[in-house]
Parts: sequence; C-alpha cells; structure tokens
Amino acid sequence: MDVSGISKNNGAIIFTWDCHNMGNQRWILSYSGEDAILTAEHSNLSATMKNGETTNGTELIQMPNQNETHQKFQIIPANGGFKIVNTKSGKCLDVQNSGKHNSAKIIQV
Repeated sequence: MDVSGISKNNGAIIFTWDCHNMGNQRWILSYSGEDAILTAEHSNLSATMKNGETTNGTELIQMPNQNETHQKFQIIPANGGFKIVNTKSGKCLDVQNSGKHNSAKIIQV
C-alpha cells in the first residue's frame, strides 16, 4: 500500500505502487484491543475508510487517528496469507477491479 504522491495531507488516497521502500509504503501497526491501527510512517496519519462509509467501493485514505471504528482493522489469517477487515463495516480491503497496475485504489468490498 502506498500513500499517493508521498502526501502528508489529510485525505490522500492509498493505492498500489511498485515497492520502493519509502516511508509512504511503510506502515506502523498498533493495537486498540484486538483491532489494528495502520499508520503511515512518513505522515503519521492513519488508514481510514473515506467519510466513515461502510459501502462497497469506499476508498482507503489517510487521516488523523480519531480512534474511530472506520480507522480500525482486523488482520485475520486466511489461506496462508492474511485478510484485512475494517472493524466498522466488516468488509475486506481489496484492490479496485483486481488492478495489478500502479495507482489502483485500495477499497473495501
């Protein structure tokens, strides 16, 4: 996951990008009970479902951590990997349209 344009601004979109190991691709995991909070290393802003929405297709963005359920995730083992589920919506993070190209948005479905 990559914060668009190495932005430190509230509302910057999180999408896919070739790995380059800069701070906008490094995520700090902290926990609030059993829920994970994903914080971008470069901006200190948290992965957040846009506007707290619970609908399919809602984009993942970065915002200041307000300890809200739309900013919390469960990381669940699945088929030899993990799925990341938003605590508020109960929906999984996914790559929009199964995109394999740079700038494919991370959404919930």
